[in-house]
Amino acid sequence: MREIKFRGKRIDNGEWVYGYFLYGAILDQYVIWTDHENWIVDPETVGQLTGLRDKNGIDIYEDDALEDDEDIAKVVFEMGQFMAFYRNGRGEWKPYGTLLKYMVDHDGRVVGNIYECPELAAI
Repeated sequence: MREIKFRGKRIDNGEWVYGYFLYGAILDQYVIWTDHENWIVDPETVGQLTGLRDKNGIDIYEDDALEDDEDIAKVVFEMGQFMAFYRNGRGEWKPYGTLLKYMVDHDGRVVGNIYECPELAAI
């Protein structure tokens, strides 16, 4: 069975935390729960684990930046699936296809995420 995990940046110190996602409607807070601790996170940074790993065994999350020998792609959840988007020669973001297809075809590796590489943020 696939593990459903999330990550997000803590509001208090900007560190990444990984665990289970909770939304506290009463206080309107986004929370990642890890081993009996709750961390309030920036909702803009919450991303889900895709269930795939890169060629180095690193978990791939939504909004990660992937690199191969030719290009950089980013992981986006669209149309009910995780997809890889790449930048074409005109600087436009285009879907490559499913993330699984990208990883099989390109043997990509995680090199960061859109919060560490702002040029990858906009589609």
